[in-house]
Amino acid sequence: MEVSSEIYEENDYGSVTIANGNVISKYRFNKPTTTLDERNELQHDNESDIIVKRKKNEFIEIEHKKSSILSEVGLQLWRGAFLLNDFILNNPDMFLDKNVLELGSGVGITSIVASMYSKKVLCTDINIGGILDLIRRNVLLNDHYQKYRNNIEIHELDFFADRWSNELEKALADIDICFVADVIYDDDISIGFIKTILKLFKLSPKLKEMYIALEKRYVFTDCVVAPMYEFFMKKFSQETAGILKYNEMSTSFKQYFDYEKCKELVLIKVNRI
Repeated sequence: MEVSSEIYEENDYGSVTIANGNVISKYRFNKPTTTLDERNELQHDNESDIIVKRKKNEFIEIEHKKSSILSEVGLQLWRGAFLLNDFILNNPDMFLDKNVLELGSGVGITSIVASMYSKKVLCTDINIGGILDLIRRNVLLNDHYQKYRNNIEIHELDFFADRWSNELEKALADIDICFVADVIYDDDISIGFIKTILKLFKLSPKLKEMYIALEKRYVFTDCVVAPMYEFFMKKFSQETAGILKYNEMSTSFKQYFDYEKCKELVLIKVNRI
């Protein structure tokens, strides 16, 4: 059985089918660009926030699947990625010249957005269905957005692997921020994801915070429940007690991308205790 992301029922992204059966869609957004003074330094307001100007009519081109089997949903684009994109664009100063990691990158759109400000982006996923090659193609389609040339590195990272490569572990040891979207759709994957979170905070001394975007998937029976979300939060609280803390953040920040920002979207911030 195949599943399809609902975002394409809500918006027209000008999707065009290409020779390999995938489609390329254009995701419109308003890109906030940092305002530079005469010395080419960032300008700040009285509260030390970066001054930004709004630039219209930007878009990111992404190759993706129209539908997929459940184990290959990363070949599509889901709503949580847009929420993370908006969060990054609302907080460009947070990512300026930082080394950032994206887990479960899927088609790579959020890594591309982060590359607009970051020093380096580690874009990672498990290599199922040719997803790493798909990310490479999407990065090339949008390399004009990178702040620094070739600042996106693509690595395989498997939540269930006993060991990661020496090259990957060396890169992970230098990350400052981690973000991830839409990986909470299976209980086994949630368990592997939690183990990966703990491993990352142990391996990466500079890692201060992680941002997790997801959409609660409700099941309507005798009562309304979101079993996958509830399982993840319960398991996360148990496994990280005394090590990590988390809080659910407001998602009322400005929307830059075209998508339906529904109330079921959640953004969770994770820190060391």
